[in-house]
Amino acid sequence: MKRKIATLTIPVPYKRAGNVISQQPVTFDVYEEDNRYEIAPLLDGNELAIANLPVSLHFEMQNDKPVSLRGKKDGNLHVIQDIASKLQEQGLLA
Repeated sequence: MKRKIATLTIPVPYKRAGNVISQQPVTFDVYEEDNRYEIAPLLDGNELAIANLPVSLHFEMQNDKPVSLRGKKDGNLHVIQDIASKLQEQGLLA
């Protein structure tokens, strides 16, 4: 059964006019089910596009490192790594 384990905020690159990229705080709900994690950004559709984020990201821990369920070339791996680091700091990873 999926359960919410945290709500965390991390900086995420946003693409602005003129291809200017700036870090903006984004809040995510984090869920755990069977040692797999789901990260859901609390943004609307337009903001998701600007931040280049999907509706949710999924990962699991392997050898104490977060591994995206989308594969090694997940363009949002930095988000997964930052969230996993915060979860580890708070003792929330299985």
